[in-house]
Amino acid sequence: AGSLNDAGFLITFTGQQFTNNGTHTSPSNSNTTGVLFSGSSQQILKTDGNAVFGNLIIDNGNGVALPDVSQEFRINRRLVLDNGVIDIGPALFVFSATGEIVGDAASEGVYGSEFANFSETNQIQTNSSIIDFGVEKEFNASTTTDFTFPVGEETRYTPAKISFSTAVSGTSGSTSGSVRIRPRNSVAPIMLSESQVVQDAILQYYWLVNSSDLTGFEADLIFNYDDEVIGTDPESSYSGALAFFADTDNGVSDGIGTVNTTANTITFPINMPISVPADSLTNDENFSGEYFAGDPSTIPDEFIAILYDNNTGNGNVNDPDNYCFDSNGDGSCDGEVRPTDYSAEITGGLITLDEASTLNLNVSNVSFSRTTIPASSTIVVAAGTNGHNLGQVSGSGTIRINSNSTNAALPVGDYASFFTNCASGGGALEYGGTGNYTVLNETNLVRNLLL
Repeated sequence: AGSLNDAGFLITFTGQQFTNNGTHTSPSNSNTTGVLFSGSSQQILKTDGNAVFGNLIIDNGNGVALPDVSQEFRINRRLVLDNGVIDIGPALFVFSATGEIVGDAASEGVYGSEFANFSETNQIQTNSSIIDFGVEKEFNASTTTDFTFPVGEETRYTPAKISFSTAVSGTSGSTSGSVRIRPRNSVAPIMLSESQVVQDAILQYYWLVNSSDLTGFEADLIFNYDDEVIGTDPESSYSGALAFFADTDNGVSDGIGTVNTTANTITFPINMPISVPADSLTNDENFSGEYFAGDPSTIPDEFIAILYDNNTGNGNVNDPDNYCFDSNGDGSCDGEVRPTDYSAEITGGLITLDEASTLNLNVSNVSFSRTTIPASSTIVVAAGTNGHNLGQVSGSGTIRINSNSTNAALPVGDYASFFTNCASGGGALEYGGTGNYTVLNETNLVRNLLL
């Protein structure tokens, strides 16, 4: 803990590991003052809690890496990616309202507003996993300065940009808020219920976007993809598509984004209140969702909504008779018709657990696109199973991990609201079984922990 004010001087770090458990401040945004990482091998940046930097400069061709645990780093002045990658893994990297990214320390005039200011060897690298917390930018009200998220993975640069300058009346709106971006090296979740041939047809990549507390936001969201992730359908047939998290109709809006096949960009015009085909959104909701591209004729119109009601009483995830279709999302079955094939009809679906039910992941490699766990319900990860993906997780129920060995893995998933959203209740994480294992490997932010 504590604070360090660089007073406008340059602090050069050439060692192996730098730990910041406090607050570093810089008097102004600068490319030449602050904390400079300049080692001869990869350097480690870590914190035991939340780390705050003023100006942070990366000049190390071998890169700077954050330990592979959930941590939070904040830039209040400027991140200068002069040379090398900063690998944040699953951590959250936040730029305050005054925070900037620069791609060239030699020029104070380069603010990193263009994709070309960065590259796969000069970027913010994530794990490209759904469990990543990603990169977040905070905005004051009435902001009109473009901001680029120079994100990607180890061998691929897939940045995103908030472009106020290309929108009709570009502005961050009348309230302060934030936008978080997380690239994902996978097909969009809406496709998981389709055959592999259909999945392969669209862009094999998508971006998770989370917006918060913004009102009257108007900008273009622009995403840059790599040729390697183009699917089997002709790229010329692609248009932008997105699935809003807040759409209670579980629909997908396709054909609303423009794909530039020369520049490899997808542009989505965002104008709050939202007026795209996802008509179940209300004016005060955000534009959080999954952004991707493909041929509109290939992309399903909506998620398959399924209610888990444990009809058989055995609680097993792979028994199709434990589910029913709930097309209108009212928490009740559509008559007596039930799925007949777990792999074809339930895998990749939008799953809601019935009240006071327990879902047992008794087999490995369970995959859902979205999972809702009510307060009285529980998902149990059976001992010896692995490879699970719960997609976007919501609700205020419990996930129980049973392990009789030295390993206990939380299923892959987007837990951004499930574990930490105390305002809406949030969920609980419970560890059980007879094994001796390390807990909280994947996250250090939970509302309720049971041991």
